[in-house]
Amino acid sequence: MIDLAQTREIAIKSDTGMVYRFALVRITSAQWMKYFSGILSTSEVKDREITYSFDNTKAIMELVQSALVNATGYRLPAGVNDITQVHLWQFKIKTSHCMGVGNALLHVRAAEQEDGEAMEIGVEPIRLRTVWGATDKGEMVVHSDLVHRLRTPTAEQAHRYRRDLSRSKVVGGSRSGKTINLNAQPTLAALYDELIDSVEGYEVNGQPLVGADMIAREMDAYHKVVAAEQLFAPVSVAEAEEEKKAE
Repeated sequence: MIDLAQTREIAIKSDTGMVYRFALVRITSAQWMKYFSGILSTSEVKDREITYSFDNTKAIMELVQSALVNATGYRLPAGVNDITQVHLWQFKIKTSHCMGVGNALLHVRAAEQEDGEAMEIGVEPIRLRTVWGATDKGEMVVHSDLVHRLRTPTAEQAHRYRRDLSRSKVVGGSRSGKTINLNAQPTLAALYDELIDSVEGYEVNGQPLVGADMIAREMDAYHKVVAAEQLFAPVSVAEAEEEKKAE
């Protein structure tokens, strides 16, 4: 079970075998929304060529720095016994370590459905896989039994997502302008709150999440986004093999 209310530990093991541990307080929905708004996804026209770019570096580093409450493994200045005694220590963490912690926060993926599992009409079970917590050896614990059951979106809800997914704004002229793609994660989080029915694998201070209101209030916003996004992911159809021509 993942306890969403408890301080979260993320461990990073260096090439030399050193283990660095980072403690983060619960990340709020407001912090996640600030992260989403800080993602830069653009396309720019130059000399009739289109260049696409994506950068979340600043956004994820600021998110990590805002949530860090402790870290161990670093050599500290003389006379200092605790890293929290170092002024603005969160901003002095090695950049690669900060990004590594951020990657762990973002490590939420759709997991494969169980073989032969029939879907209940009107309810879509979404299975997620993530890392949460660390072992004594500095290895991250994998959770692959997380289930979100969401009601099937209406046509209007699907339209809201597709509309917001395609939103953008142009900065500059039409020939050499830069198109900034606006993020749809807040829309996905809102749709999750509207559609969630039940979850498995999560708790808050040892209590399971029961009821749509509690789930919407307590669920990690990034998990909401990844789960809701699966509702709109296209599926492939099985094609029959062509019959072999008679020789």
